[in-house]
Amino acid sequence: MSSLNSTCISGSAPVALSQKFLCNPGFYCPNNSATTPPQYCAPTPECLLTRLQTVRNICNDAQGIYEPLVCPPGHYCSLGGKQISICPQGYFCPLGSAEPFRCGITSICPEGADRELVMDGFIFIFILDSIILALLLKSFRRVLDIIRWRILRTCIEKSTFVASPELSHIDTISEGNLRIEDENVRKFVASVRSCVGQGDVGFSFGFEELSLVLANGKTILAPQSGHIPKGSIWGVMGPSGAGKSSFVNVLMGKTKQTTGQIYVNKVAWKTVKYKKLIGYVPQDDIIMSECTIRESILHSAIARLPRKWSDKQRNEHVDTIISCLGLTDIQDRIIGDQISWAISGGQRKRVSIGIELAAAPIALVLDEPTSGLDATASLSIMRLLRTLSKLGVTVVCIIHQPRPEILEFLSGVTLLSRGYQVYHGESSGLTGYFSHLGFDISGKPNIGDAVLDIISGQYALHTESYRTLTIHDLVESWRSNSSRIQPPLETNEQMVSSSYQVELLARSASGRGQSRTRQTYLCFVRSMKQQWRRMNSFILEIAVGSISGLLIGLSLYQLRGQHFQGAYYPPFQILSSALNYTTVPEIGLLCSLAIGLAAAAPGVKTFGEEKQMYWREASAGHSRSAYYIGKVIATIPRLTISAMHFTTFYCILATPRMSFWTMYLTNLMYFYCIYGLASTVSTVVRREDGPLLAMIVSLVIGVFGGYGPPLYNVKEWHLEWFWRLCPGIWLTEAYFDQHLIISGHLYDLDAAARWTGYVRGRFGTDVLLLLVIGTVYRLAAFAGLVFIDRNRQK
Repeated sequence: MSSLNSTCISGSAPVALSQKFLCNPGFYCPNNSATTPPQYCAPTPECLLTRLQTVRNICNDAQGIYEPLVCPPGHYCSLGGKQISICPQGYFCPLGSAEPFRCGITSICPEGADRELVMDGFIFIFILDSIILALLLKSFRRVLDIIRWRILRTCIEKSTFVASPELSHIDTISEGNLRIEDENVRKFVASVRSCVGQGDVGFSFGFEELSLVLANGKTILAPQSGHIPKGSIWGVMGPSGAGKSSFVNVLMGKTKQTTGQIYVNKVAWKTVKYKKLIGYVPQDDIIMSECTIRESILHSAIARLPRKWSDKQRNEHVDTIISCLGLTDIQDRIIGDQISWAISGGQRKRVSIGIELAAAPIALVLDEPTSGLDATASLSIMRLLRTLSKLGVTVVCIIHQPRPEILEFLSGVTLLSRGYQVYHGESSGLTGYFSHLGFDISGKPNIGDAVLDIISGQYALHTESYRTLTIHDLVESWRSNSSRIQPPLETNEQMVSSSYQVELLARSASGRGQSRTRQTYLCFVRSMKQQWRRMNSFILEIAVGSISGLLIGLSLYQLRGQHFQGAYYPPFQILSSALNYTTVPEIGLLCSLAIGLAAAAPGVKTFGEEKQMYWREASAGHSRSAYYIGKVIATIPRLTISAMHFTTFYCILATPRMSFWTMYLTNLMYFYCIYGLASTVSTVVRREDGPLLAMIVSLVIGVFGGYGPPLYNVKEWHLEWFWRLCPGIWLTEAYFDQHLIISGHLYDLDAAARWTGYVRGRFGTDVLLLLVIGTVYRLAAFAGLVFIDRNRQK
């Protein structure tokens, strides 16, 4: 009811807020005293709408002469409420300030500031980005110098040899010249001998009734027996689908045989015991595309050669291998990927072989080593392999289409057709054996092609008489004649394995490879180089994070940093304006989604693009944990810089009440979680599906932050435990706690916490649990690497 004598502007009767003088901190009470305690006046309609509809804007004038007024932004009201002062320079005073808040050293806070414009992040990223740019320009200039030098060298070479095409041709083939190659090979042989030792130690492989049958009953390898002597260079040949790769994988222990037994020096085969002594060159050229040729071979050498070797010995060993493979002139060239190759396919194949030769293996298995190579390079590699075999290294090659010269290098051959063994013996015995079966191949220009024709079913090409033959006939013929035609090949080897040889092999294997700590360092350095050479990807990640932070900050700019407004403490709660408990949870949701978009795809690349390389190195005896830890540590600088850019651009517009470095720490931990989650996703899905799925999963866990559905509803459903499993809830709770600290004197924060469902006062726990969840994700990713596709790591 209005009254002419009312002290309220609206004319309504005032309501006493207290029976004694009282002025809450953050309020201006100029007219209140013991005789005129604070009163509440019903607001005018215009003021009522303002209070109900807005958060930051309130009625600037009290609705009655005895009504307390909350201290306006840009000012502070001393305790007691009798004095209102403008916020001095170097301080900021948000709504309801009882005292000014000091700004940071680098912050911009003019007189009357109601928020702090923090410049710490901009200064940090300016310095950091300047350093990165300077390094990039230095690297770019170095690349330009190399290009100019190569162009100059090419021009000189052309001017020298252009008048004499014949000399140019001679110069081209001189890379494979036997005189030069012999010199390099002699160095390599000496290097390998110093690694393997002078003892008569090597691998001979025996197999008896060896077979491989799939779970569905399909026979991949029919039962077969044979022996590959130490120091031989053995070829495995057959048409496509004959089971060549399967045979080699079973022989090397990469695939578990169904029946039969494999022997090494007449001792039952144990893969783990000898895997460091065996080099395996896969058919596909699995190489780190961001590394140079020398870096790839040197990494293998450091990680796999004996620990007692010095760095000088390793470098000399690598130099010799690079020379033997004809890669000296391009050893510092980055390999490149399948889209942007910096080297040819033949050069990639030689690098792949060099990675295994760097380990000085006692046995070497190569899946189609000459595929993609020209004639000269193929012969050069086969000469090197033959020299290795004379040293005592057992070499097993899958040969698809051998040249006549290459076939002459082979000590023996295993012929397979549809998984059946049709020949296993000396390569020189091929002509006689198939002549015995009625095939005239002695005059053929390429015995290997002729044999492949026969075992592929093209019999009429190599026999004049018509005979109806089947693969079964060839198999049965070999079984009936093998004991007579195939004499023992171990003329220089005792078939009884001595305990001394086994001991030397075990000792050699145990002394190979670096410690786990050293391997971790090597993998870390290599990963850092990869990231540096994929700078475009990193810049894109930073740009996405920066733009995301900028857009979120822009959407909050109008609030001028007042992201929370609660109910005033009693007895002033009736003076409260519209409550705002949801903006901070909304900020948590937006930030978690933005970080998920910025970090999910880069997190997938940590492991998703290197599975095959990981499988190759794991099968060679590299430490799985060292590889993983090195990769994880290498991502720390990346996500640290990304989090800094995101936080800086968000804070410059949103100007939250939360401390900049506190928010950066929280965002950094969430980046850490998303990287870990994306790594986990990359280990369980295909490379092509990883980025999309990781992004979707990151968005999903961001929704579980307590904004929608609200956390108090989740508690009613008794599902809070599920929300607490996701990092989004801990990020939002940390935001909620820190945004409210500065207003603790003004608002009833406990009431806000009860309504929203968040727990206040445990920021350290929130951040720690983000760290724990991110670490759990990484442990899950490591388990995925180790246990998924485990057969490819043997």
